[in-house]
Amino acid sequence: MHLLQPVKKKHRARVIEYFIDVARECFNIGNFNSLMAIISGMNMSPVSRLKKTWAKVKTAKFDILEHQMDPSSNFYNYRTALRGATQRSLTAHSNREKIVIPFFSLLIKDIYFLNEGCANRLPNGHINFE
Repeated sequence: MHLLQPVKKKHRARVIEYFIDVARECFNIGNFNSLMAIISGMNMSPVSRLKKTWAKVKTAKFDILEHQMDPSSNFYNYRTALRGATQRSLTAHSNREKIVIPFFSLLIKDIYFLNEGCANRLPNGHINFE
């Protein structure tokens, strides 16, 4: 269902709360990429400017999720949660619990800067494969 489709504010508020619950479940299972997609969608101007609708939403859960994905300090809170999810996946019993999906664009950025920070050649002239 499209978030802006319902005419009544209380129906839009229910849809927003549903997506907040979905985002919370994404956090709980370690799907950080979908979590960030939902948070980003909620913060887009067509949704965020619905002040009267947001007034009907219990935003405490959403505020916590936003805090977890806060970009300050190089995504410190997210990186801490990711480490926890990774540790939890190591002791998981089912294959489903072992899956952790990182925030993809940040993962790509980290890989890029790791590559840029490492020398392509070793002091002896050999290619640095590590």
